[in-house]
Amino acid sequence: MEVAATAEESVQLQPVKLPEPWAEITWEVTLDSAERYRIVTFNKGEPADLGSSPHFINRVTFHPENLSLQIDPVKKSDGGLYTLRIDIGGGRGDITKFHVSVFDRVRQPNLTVLSVHPELGQCNVTLSCSVPGADRVTYSWSRSTSRIPSERDHQLPGSQSLLHVVINTDSSDVFYRCNASNRASWAADTADVKPLCDSPATDFFQKVPLWAIVAAGLGLLLLLMALALIFLCKHRKKRSSSKDSDSPFTIYEEVEGSRSRGNANGNAQSRIVGNTIYAEINSNPQIAAMLGKMAAAVCLVVLSNLQAYEATEVLRSRVNGIVHGTVYLNPKLPVPGEYKQITWRFNNSLKILIKKWNQPESYPSGLFQNKLRYHKNHTLEINQLQKEHSGAYQMEVEDSQSQETDELFQLDVYGGWGAASSNKGQGW
Repeated sequence: MEVAATAEESVQLQPVKLPEPWAEITWEVTLDSAERYRIVTFNKGEPADLGSSPHFINRVTFHPENLSLQIDPVKKSDGGLYTLRIDIGGGRGDITKFHVSVFDRVRQPNLTVLSVHPELGQCNVTLSCSVPGADRVTYSWSRSTSRIPSERDHQLPGSQSLLHVVINTDSSDVFYRCNASNRASWAADTADVKPLCDSPATDFFQKVPLWAIVAAGLGLLLLLMALALIFLCKHRKKRSSSKDSDSPFTIYEEVEGSRSRGNANGNAQSRIVGNTIYAEINSNPQIAAMLGKMAAAVCLVVLSNLQAYEATEVLRSRVNGIVHGTVYLNPKLPVPGEYKQITWRFNNSLKILIKKWNQPESYPSGLFQNKLRYHKNHTLEINQLQKEHSGAYQMEVEDSQSQETDELFQLDVYGGWGAASSNKGQGW
């Protein structure tokens, strides 16, 4: 029979069925350390004979009514194989074995948001769950009431589990729960990550597609043109009802031959009669200037929006981290199977990692000493974050033909979220 006990608490070993009649019982143990002890011997009608072993002194109680053995408190060294021998008489006996394993009680896990990466209507989040100092602990995750398959999380050495999730930014009540357990006890913690995905780090132009910016600019241009036409029509109506002194200005010019002449001062309507040209000029400098300013303003708005959009396209990824946390800069650009060199830079100038084809990576900067880890999928892991690590990160890839491509990341490191919303609750 397998028994899981919690260290510094009580455990009671009780046989399921008692044979009748019986004459004598004996409890003995072979500890995991290979030490063997007789714990107690009991004959009907006589006091129980507790063994003289110092290992269980003042910690063992025998219950004659059900022949059970109680150990209180249990120590980690008490693990082993416990045997109950019952002498029925006539040379017959009954043996019941209990294999006892002793575990530390699982403390409340530390559920931490390591990184938040909002982009184009989605939010990539990395969660960490750990119980410091615990041994033989397993972790399981759930979102709200739905269990998350175990193959989606990563169990790390040092009793830590990582979970990478993608959340739609329009989702509501996004609670993630981590349950840490061993065979004797469990504990859980919960975090609400939705407020972190709604942080100001989400850039406006990362949410708005290019076609929406262009459509808004064209709509503004059409609106201004319509307003200009309305103003022009009203102005012409006023001119038609004005005095004769406001009639169009006519220029007469005598020429020696019959030929056309253009007028560079406005819209000229020219006609030749004999050797005289008549030109009626209807230009209005104020209206022309106004239309020009409107068109220039619209073009400026559209151009600035496009430039901002292009800037966010170059700055492809925005990643949020917390002090003492970990982030993963995962490039989206394809890396050729054989490349010449991959270089990671910080704030455009500082080289922090160099990886040449078929050679181990090197870390030339002391700013990130022992804090960087390069993965086979070209992801850059940054540990023990500090606020001075905020800035622009650039991955440059030089292929075998010496052609270069690059990808940018913006990392913002905040003071620390911990568990965004922590609640102790029931396990599964």
